[in-house]
Amino acid sequence: MRGTVFAILGLVAAPICAAAQEIENPSLPRDYDPVVSFVLPDAALPIGPREIAAIEMSESGGITDIFFRFKTTAAMRFDRFLTTATGEVLEVRVCGYLMQRITVPEQPVAGSFYLSGTNALRGEAIRALWHGRAQCDDFEETLFPQSI
Repeated sequence: MRGTVFAILGLVAAPICAAAQEIENPSLPRDYDPVVSFVLPDAALPIGPREIAAIEMSESGGITDIFFRFKTTAAMRFDRFLTTATGEVLEVRVCGYLMQRITVPEQPVAGSFYLSGTNALRGEAIRALWHGRAQCDDFEETLFPQSI
């Protein structure tokens, strides 16, 4: 009887463990657009949905700020990307749309990025890209009007 209970528990637990692994490392069924791209005059760094650990949004008075937390490998790539870029102009793009242009500071924030001054609709579109619910082609041009 005890062996039967353990066998049943093993059959039930295996799919649960597999589902937990998929949540931790999702298997996206198609190629997905980068959620955000960082562009320097001579280089670009796209960050895809699997490379982002969290996206947090804060809205006040119709202005939305977005905070990206990158997973370890993407955080290291981002940090290396900015290491030699101090003083250069960095463009932050989503679906080709220029979201922000900043000068890279001497001490960039490691492993994360803060995007300020957008709106809630764009923030939700960015989350949809992150979750794999949308691609850039799914958005109307009015959401990201200057896409290239």
